[in-house]
Amino acid sequence: TMDATPHTVDFGQTVALSGTIDPVAAGEHVVIETTQGDTVASADTDAGGTFSASFQPDHNVTIHAEWNADTSAPIDIGVHSVLTVKLSNVRLFGKASVTGTVAPAVGGSAVDVKLVLGSKTVSTTHPSMGAGGAFHTSFAIEDLGRYRAIASFADATHLQGIATSVSKLTPTPGLHVGSHGPSVLLLEKRLASLNY
Repeated sequence: TMDATPHTVDFGQTVALSGTIDPVAAGEHVVIETTQGDTVASADTDAGGTFSASFQPDHNVTIHAEWNADTSAPIDIGVHSVLTVKLSNVRLFGKASVTGTVAPAVGGSAVDVKLVLGSKTVSTTHPSMGAGGAFHTSFAIEDLGRYRAIASFADATHLQGIATSVSKLTPTPGLHVGSHGPSVLLLEKRLASLNY
C-alpha cells in the first residue's frame, strides 16, 4: 500500500510518500514509479515493513509503489502552476503595464490576464509567455478607480495557478490653465481621440 501527502501541490513543493508491504519484512527495496515507468523515488522497508520517501513533481502525474511483483493502487498527484504578476502605476487615459512569470515555464503558451476595476473585470488579454516563463501585456486606463491585475495559467499537465497584483489607484490630477506634464499630455491625447 502507499499514500501521498498532499495529493495536490504548488510547483516546487514536495509530496511525502509512505506505505507498507505484506508480508512484513525489513530491508526490502520499494520503487515508486509513474504510469509511464519513470522512477521518482525509492526506499527500503524498516522492521515493521513500512517505507517512506518524497519527491517534487513538476507536472500532474499518477504514481504507484512496486515491490517484487506487487503494485500498490495508483495515486493521482496534481501540480498547480505558480505565478507572479505586477501592475505598473495607472494614469487616467494612459496605458498600464502588466508583467509576470509562470513556473514551470511552458514557452509559447497563453496566460490569461484580467484588469479589474473594483470588483468588475474591464479587460482581458492572453499574452504568450517566453521560454523562461515571463509574460507582458498592457491595458488602457479609461476610468478613475482602484485597479488590480489577475493572472492565471493552466494546461493539460498543470492545474490552474492564480496570482493577483497589488492594487493601484489612479491619481486625480488637479489641472488648470498653464499646467504641464504627463497628465496634460494624456488629457490632450484623449481629447484628440474624441476629435477635439
